[in-house]
Amino acid sequence: MAIISYDSSVHITPDGACSVRTVTGAQVIKTASGHYSIDIDHIKAVGIKNVVEVESYEIHTVANSRSHFVRFHGKGELKFAYNSAGQLLELGWENLNFVLTADDELIFSRLRNASH
Repeated sequence: MAIISYDSSVHITPDGACSVRTVTGAQVIKTASGHYSIDIDHIKAVGIKNVVEVESYEIHTVANSRSHFVRFHGKGELKFAYNSAGQLLELGWENLNFVLTADDELIFSRLRNASH
């Protein structure tokens, strides 16, 4: 699920695919099969909406980059890495909600069961 902030354009195709672009160029694409891709060159920050949702958090330094692995209560996982200049090198997640803000920040939170 993506919640998009101000000044974004949304394009939905007949097969159910969707793309959202912020005015500064960040883009999230959801395919008809439900897979996401993101243009990470435009993402300014990766964040967590509520640290109470985090089960574990690991940080590893490899060469000139820092790799982060976050496991959320339930079954969500977030993986991302930055280089020493602060550029996002990779980003991936499973079973999480996220918000793409107007400032090109991705904020992740755990999925909630309908019964909660």
